[in-house]
Amino acid sequence: MDPRADVCDGEGSDSCALNFGLELECENGVCGNRVLQRRAFVPTEAFKTADRGWGLRLLSRAAKGSLVEEYVGEVVEPGEFWKRFDATDVADPLYFCEFVDGLIIDATYKGSFARLINHACAPNARLQHRSVAGWRRVVVVMIEDGEAGDEVTVAYRLPDGVNRMWQRCLCGRKGCVSGKGAGAAASVVKEEEDVVVLSSGDEH
Repeated sequence: MDPRADVCDGEGSDSCALNFGLELECENGVCGNRVLQRRAFVPTEAFKTADRGWGLRLLSRAAKGSLVEEYVGEVVEPGEFWKRFDATDVADPLYFCEFVDGLIIDATYKGSFARLINHACAPNARLQHRSVAGWRRVVVVMIEDGEAGDEVTVAYRLPDGVNRMWQRCLCGRKGCVSGKGAGAAASVVKEEEDVVVLSSGDEH
């Protein structure tokens, strides 16, 4: 049964809770489970880091599970993605994100501030698929509580079949792979992540 067929009354009904648990936003205009539709994201700002290019940081406290931003960009077919990827150099910033059915979101020229989010070996956020009225979307979700001024980070990972050396990881987090030399960050694969992020800036 499609949970979207359940009627959400906006009053915390069982169907609303089910939708939320399945990462489906309700379509009732008064329901609180419409964060993505209302663009009610945690306030953030772009900032220049000391050594990792641009980044994104919180402007207020963000509880675990809060939505930070939507990852948007140009949606391309696999063939076009590989053409663009093969044309990049190891030092080039990448803004590719896995979408659905083999499609890729390319935020190189069109995108939101989510494209600025840096890698961390122990991130405080993740990318996640959400469904709104049957359409799949990609959002940045906090996986731990954050405070104003905290940088938002995710764990980049490479899809199968990609062999690419990476620049040295500079995240500085506990367990960082930086001590293992250039290219070590390519082995940082978070299997629990829903979305593959090749990179989102010139900072990794």
